[in-house]
Amino acid sequence: MPIVGVGLGDMEVLEGSEYNLYGIPKDTIAQCSSLAFVMGLEPSNNPNHAIIWEALNLQSKPALQTLINFKLTNINDFSLPPMKTKRQSYEWYTPKGVLKSNWMAKYLHHIPALVAIFYTLDWSDSNWLNKKNELANIVSSVKAIIGERHCRVAVILLQNAAGSPATDSSSPYAPNSETETNASLSGERASILCESCDLPTKHLFVLPLNDAQLIPGYTARLEAALSEIAGGFYLSESKTVRNHRDFLNKTNHQLLFVRHCFKTGFLLEMKNDLQAAIKAYQQSYQHLSELRFTDTNLHEIRISSAIINYKVCRVNFLLNLPRDAIAQFRRHIDLFRPRMGPKSLIFEHYAWLASQYELFGWLFESAVQQGLPAVQTQHPGFYYQQAAQFASLRRTTALHLCSAATDQHNHMLDGIDSLEIYGQRPWRAGKHSLEPPEPEREACGVEAIQYHELTKVQHHEMIIPLYSRAMAQFQRYRCPRIKQQLMVQMATEYQKAKQYQKALAVVQHVLGQYRSERWWALVSSCALLALQCASAVADVPAYVAAALEIASPRVTLAPSLKIQVFRDGLMRVLKGEVPAAPPASTADAATSALAWTEALQGSAAAVEIDMSALVPCVEVRASFSSPSCTAYCPSSLQLHVRNNFLELIRVRDFTVVLEPHANSKVQPEHEAAAAEKQMLLRKESYVDLISREVLKLDFPFTLEPLVSPYDGFKIASVSCCLDGSADGSPWRGGGAAVRLSWPGAGAAAAASSHTPHHSEFLVLKNPSFDTLSPKTFIKVEKPEPLIDVEVKYDKQALVWEWLVVDVLVTCCEPRPLTDVRLSLSLQRPVQAALEATTRVSSCGSSSSAAPSDSCGAAVQNIALADELQPGQQMRHKLLVRSLTAATRHFSLVLKCCKSVEVAAEQWVQCPAVHCTALTVTAAVPFVVELSCESLQYPAMQQQHLQPQTTSAATTVRLQQPFLINARVSCSSHVPVTLHSSKLMLSSGVESYGEGSSSCSGVISACSLSAGEAASDCFCLQVAACSTPQLQLGHFLLHWSRCFLSMSLQQVLSLYEPSAGAFSL
Repeated sequence: MPIVGVGLGDMEVLEGSEYNLYGIPKDTIAQCSSLAFVMGLEPSNNPNHAIIWEALNLQSKPALQTLINFKLTNINDFSLPPMKTKRQSYEWYTPKGVLKSNWMAKYLHHIPALVAIFYTLDWSDSNWLNKKNELANIVSSVKAIIGERHCRVAVILLQNAAGSPATDSSSPYAPNSETETNASLSGERASILCESCDLPTKHLFVLPLNDAQLIPGYTARLEAALSEIAGGFYLSESKTVRNHRDFLNKTNHQLLFVRHCFKTGFLLEMKNDLQAAIKAYQQSYQHLSELRFTDTNLHEIRISSAIINYKVCRVNFLLNLPRDAIAQFRRHIDLFRPRMGPKSLIFEHYAWLASQYELFGWLFESAVQQGLPAVQTQHPGFYYQQAAQFASLRRTTALHLCSAATDQHNHMLDGIDSLEIYGQRPWRAGKHSLEPPEPEREACGVEAIQYHELTKVQHHEMIIPLYSRAMAQFQRYRCPRIKQQLMVQMATEYQKAKQYQKALAVVQHVLGQYRSERWWALVSSCALLALQCASAVADVPAYVAAALEIASPRVTLAPSLKIQVFRDGLMRVLKGEVPAAPPASTADAATSALAWTEALQGSAAAVEIDMSALVPCVEVRASFSSPSCTAYCPSSLQLHVRNNFLELIRVRDFTVVLEPHANSKVQPEHEAAAAEKQMLLRKESYVDLISREVLKLDFPFTLEPLVSPYDGFKIASVSCCLDGSADGSPWRGGGAAVRLSWPGAGAAAAASSHTPHHSEFLVLKNPSFDTLSPKTFIKVEKPEPLIDVEVKYDKQALVWEWLVVDVLVTCCEPRPLTDVRLSLSLQRPVQAALEATTRVSSCGSSSSAAPSDSCGAAVQNIALADELQPGQQMRHKLLVRSLTAATRHFSLVLKCCKSVEVAAEQWVQCPAVHCTALTVTAAVPFVVELSCESLQYPAMQQQHLQPQTTSAATTVRLQQPFLINARVSCSSHVPVTLHSSKLMLSSGVESYGEGSSSCSGVISACSLSAGEAASDCFCLQVAACSTPQLQLGHFLLHWSRCFLSMSLQQVLSLYEPSAGAFSL
């Protein structure tokens, strides 16, 4: 099975400076890696040695390579722990306990698997013999210190020569371009050196130093070979321990079965043989689970089982077997959860459980960080949460059981951090017997543990970090509800630890989430907790906000408690007095009173409370009386206020802020102007809000006109001041000034807590407040001037004609109008097709020629007069042309400035607008039929043509005359006059007999009514034709309405038929 390279390093959070009675030792948590002592390197003095040492201590290693912990030493400082006398038999041996406390530390830090001796020696060194003897003496001294231990010794020769010979074919360094003489010399001297040092040939290595860039690569290959040698040491040690079990029996040595299996697993883990290690650890745990549990040995077995369980779970995670790790942990907890021990030390049981869950949660989290997938229902957060809960139970039971403990037996715990066996009691160290201990001595020891638990252990320092880690995990896996619960529990822990500011910050954060989700019972408990914390630290804004929220009907606290908080808390703060302590407060009364005195004396600015963020006890609804108003005309705003509290609340200085509303994106240069146009509507009088009643206030106002892009005002905020005078006397100041504010019209927070969700419930509600739909925006209309606009035009227009729109403006204002301007355009929304086929122009008050077709579909801001006196008239003519038959709707807008009286004899100039709607329906006035005929009058081609259209082709002969007949049939509702007709010929086409390129028709000053027709005839010939087909030319018809006072003749242009010419 592949091994995942997971780096589960030392857990810093579990390695505090103080000894943990219920955790596992540091040596258990430390990473298991082969220990190797390095001699002969001087990294501080030799650059090549420094490169070698850095390469040996690289963190990234191959997954299957045994990790080596290199320690630098020298021959003078090298020493090993003394060996114990080998036991010949275990027949009469009685073990003192399960696991020895110094055994893992020996193999992790003191007993090396390998001693690597680095020595500078070239094969061709002139002083070869002396250096060989010196190296042999060093190796001999090292072996003498090692003694009977099985530690391996390896020699690495540092050579400056170019060659890098090998001692044998299995060495990782192959010969490199040497002469046969040098190869023979190196092989001979390598054999001599191995014989002198009593080393196997595989334990002698050569490390070339001739190229510094290649040294790290050589060192990596060297380390791979050294790891194989170190692995052999741990394999040998594990076999030795395994052989000891042959002398054991379960009757007398049941504890040794546990210990020897654990030792075997630990040594195999040091060798990085995790598959074999997990089997040994599981056997050790199985042997331990078969032990007999009593109150005397329970603590030792619990600590030993925690060590073995940690190893089993850790190796399972390293082998990428998370299911096996979780199953092992559950079996472990199920085995020891019922075994609670003596009742006087029940807190030890909860402390041990908390430590187990915390350890496994950390293992799980470390594995996830290395790539192990976790899911929402199974992740490390659950284990941190359980650890925090058991830690809380530990504190609860400790405070209950240890309150009477004294320090007279503290000496019983001397040496608790240096016991020979893990988990034993210091007053009966080295005893694992099942017989009951001495009752008096045991009672003294229990009292010493209780006193240590009561005075030395800071429980909140363990509980709060556990909640913090659990919250981080639940947030990562998107479990918001559980995270909120943990935040409340963390805030409670902060409160118990008297860290009230932190508790207040946490509970305020979670309060907002509970409000939005309508958990009113949870909001109630959190609001009371926030009030207690704010009272302890004299946080005036937080205290006032919590007191107002508690006064809300949605909060499910007792009415008597609400009244007490309002009278003895909030009202006293408003009067500048120290509030009474909230119910169940844990803060020191004197300290809180001093903090409140300083806070109230230093509070100069008003405290503003955002009521939209709370469950409100006072609700407001602001609404305009109408959706629009005219500038400088009186309007009003209604403010409905409801008191949801059980008692009267007195407020003053109601203020409503109105700000301009933009109908499009506001440019930066307009923002400052908008801020200047804000309006404040105020009522500074005192108002008594009676419980459960709605009060209505009117705010009259007059608005000024706005400029683009602003088109009206919206309600920005509503606010009022709380008054602390309960006797009805005017407010005298001296206390905290509290201002309640609601953003917008004040309906956001109220609607979320009171407004029914379904319309069918409206009949069951009081429609006066809860179902009130406020008008939060009012549009400011420009006033309409007193003028008379008379528009004369024919609603039935003719296509292609310029329709005359005669506008007569009469001023009816008592004062002159200034800057009078006129605009005509299509009504919005404008259709693109109509806009492209509509032309609008201005011709003033006199007749003029028809304008150009290049004008657009609207005319804007035509200046009529700089000043229009009362009774004065102004006439202006506009022209409208429709290029298609359709109905068009126009807006005739007259803009001016009028004088408005805002006060007695005080006038201001105000923009005014007068709009008139026009409707024009255009119809085709006549139809023109063009035909091509021979002189004998047989028809060649006949076309009913519209302007700018091209007919189909017909056939004529070169130099032969033919006729073009034009027939105009009138369909207009009014008579039209055909002024003249003309034929504009193309190149190669001429008038027969005249040779000109154009010819005039016989139609002249001809009036036609509906149903009448006029005809014209032209004789043409094709003089020359360079192409098989050519366009004959254009037929122009000048026409207009009959009896039109303005000379606006229209020109109609049509294409003549195309002709294909041929010669006979």
